[in-house]
Amino acid sequence: MRQEWQRLASRALKAAQAISGRSREDLEEIFEHDPTLTPLYMRVLWAAGMNGHDETLRAMGAVLGDAVRASDGGESESVDDADQALVAMSGLTPRHFRALRFLCGNPMRDPAGERAAKGNSGWVAEQVAEALGLTYDRAAWCLSDLAGTGLVATANGGVSATAYYWATDLGEAVVQASDSLDAT
Repeated sequence: MRQEWQRLASRALKAAQAISGRSREDLEEIFEHDPTLTPLYMRVLWAAGMNGHDETLRAMGAVLGDAVRASDGGESESVDDADQALVAMSGLTPRHFRALRFLCGNPMRDPAGERAAKGNSGWVAEQVAEALGLTYDRAAWCLSDLAGTGLVATANGGVSATAYYWATDLGEAVVQASDSLDAT
C-alpha cells in the first residue's frame, strides 16, 4: 500500500515539476518553507492516498505546479484559486475527465458556425450523456461536480431553465496541462 501511495504521489509531483519548471528538490524546499503553498502540497498528497486516479493526480499536480509559478510572480489570487480547485478536484474520477475533455474538445457553435461565446450556449446533460454513452443521471452528476470545481461553468437557458455547460479557462488549462504531460 505504501508503494502505491508513493507511486501516485510521484505522478502528481512529476506533473508539478513539468508545469512549474522546477526540480523535485526545489519543489520540496518550496513546500517546506512557503506557508501559502504547503497546504496545497498536503492536499495533493492526501488525494494521492484517497483518490488514486492517475489523471486526477496529474491534473492536481499541474494545478500545484501552476500555483508555484503564480507564487513566483506574486499572484496570491492565483494561489487561492489553485487551493479552491484542488479541494474540488480531489474527488474527480476518470468519468469526470472524460466529460471535461468532451466539453473542451467540442465547443458549441452558433448558427453561423463560429464558436459561441461562453455563457451564450453550451452542452446540456442529455447531449453529453449521449456523446459519452452515459445515463442522463451520470452525465448530470459529472457536469454538476465539474461545475463545483470551477473547471466547468453553467448557466440556465432562459425560460426553459435547462442548464448549459461549457469548459472554463481553468478547465481548458487543466486538460491542456494533462495533455502536455501525456506527450512527455
